[in-house]
Amino acid sequence: MAIFLCNFSSEYLQGHTQVNIIIPPVAEDGGNGINKAVYADNREYPVLYLLHGYTGDESSWIRGSGIERYAEEHGMAVVMPDCGNSFYTDFGGGNDYFSYVTKELIPFIEKMFPVSRKREDRHVCGFSMGGYGAMKIGLSRPDLFASAATLSGALDINEIVEDEAGTGLDFSTIFGDSAALQGSVHDLYHLLGQNREELEKMRFYQACGTEDFLYEMNGKFRQFMDISGLDFRYEEGPGGHEWNFWDRYVQNVLTWIQE
Repeated sequence: MAIFLCNFSSEYLQGHTQVNIIIPPVAEDGGNGINKAVYADNREYPVLYLLHGYTGDESSWIRGSGIERYAEEHGMAVVMPDCGNSFYTDFGGGNDYFSYVTKELIPFIEKMFPVSRKREDRHVCGFSMGGYGAMKIGLSRPDLFASAATLSGALDINEIVEDEAGTGLDFSTIFGDSAALQGSVHDLYHLLGQNREELEKMRFYQACGTEDFLYEMNGKFRQFMDISGLDFRYEEGPGGHEWNFWDRYVQNVLTWIQE
């Protein structure tokens, strides 16, 4: 297994940023019953862009889950960028994170690492804030991704911003006027009505723990997805807003991707 920590200069972030990339080997019999890791020539791996939550970074998934082992089991490259507390949104001043992921990171990864450049081999997933980001990116750019998956996602950005007074957080620098959020490019419900022909070519996955504080929000989104007519799967199980749940269900995501 190879894990690369890459530091490079980003035009959209106006500075250096870091990203972790997992490239799984092919196991071959090395004799004596011991497999050896082999990196085959000219192999192009399917790739999962795996997004972190609020206060996280490019190391979150590696520290919190067994994603290294799961990537090897499924033969899939995994890309984990650092996107700060951005909600994967463009808000200027070196903070254009949506454009960074969709316009810069993907071409960079595909030039530097042995991953497929085919849309059908490109997927996005995240937890919490990253679950919102994965759905936002997938719904906005269905031309780039075959599937989008959310785990315990902060899926109703209007509700998240309305509740900011109780959290002590200030989202105005990210989203601007909260009154203009509904029906905007930040609103997942609005995005579900856009790019309909392309969205019908995608697959969507959602999971949430039954003890998660975002469970009700996820239930509302599930109801909307159920009547959307899109290719959609929902799963839930015991768990809160924590790594034990995300570690279990990211394995389900990888299996679902390869079905």
